[in-house]
Amino acid sequence: MTTRLVADDDPGWVRFWTAYGWKVAKRDARKAYAQLMPDAATLDAILAALAWQLPLWTRQGYGQPYPASYLRGLRWEDEPPHPPARLTDRTRRTVAGAEDFVRGDASLARRVVRLVGGTQGPDDEHGED
Repeated sequence: MTTRLVADDDPGWVRFWTAYGWKVAKRDARKAYAQLMPDAATLDAILAALAWQLPLWTRQGYGQPYPASYLRGLRWEDEPPHPPARLTDRTRRTVAGAEDFVRGDASLARRVVRLVGGTQGPDDEHGED
């Protein structure tokens, strides 16, 4: 049984392989790409998804899937995470810790609260920084 691989110089494959970044299990990735053979619109969707997924995977610290697993799992169809609508208890604790850290520098504390999505406190009503 012959394993069909996409040509190493196929323009779509080259775009995917270059964008993916993690250069592991290339033969298996070429096989998965050949099975999928994405059209131009699908390849554009893959590359657009990678634009938000790669930084997310880096921030999360879990690493990223092997390229073949990414393709076989149709991972470009994953939905980007949505920011929380409200502050979580953890964020509130982080803000409280930041306020303790700045030790009395009220303007810095207010900027930290705004950066993490907090609301204005009584000291912010006059727009002071």
